[in-house]
Amino acid sequence: MPALHQCLVGCICVWMATGAYAQDAKNQETPKVQPQTVWLPQPKVGEATQKLLELQGRGTLASDRQYPMPAAVAERVYKRYVDSFAHPIPEKLDSTLEAQK
Repeated sequence: MPALHQCLVGCICVWMATGAYAQDAKNQETPKVQPQTVWLPQPKVGEATQKLLELQGRGTLASDRQYPMPAAVAERVYKRYVDSFAHPIPEKLDSTLEAQK
């Protein structure tokens, strides 16, 4: 029984000490912490695109699910592809759209 009594007294002492410490901590002002600016390196132009193209090429993030194309759609896609060879590739692409005001 004396061991239990000593343990109980020790727990009460610890509890009282932490309560006093907490009270002292409340009375003290907390120091003001200024936010710091963190400078991160800027990616080079095209770097993100290059990394995405690499991921696409490796197929590491590819889905396991397949999305089959219906035969009617596949025929129209292939016909459009073949018809695209009937027109020469322009040297320069000009936009004929006017900016909206």
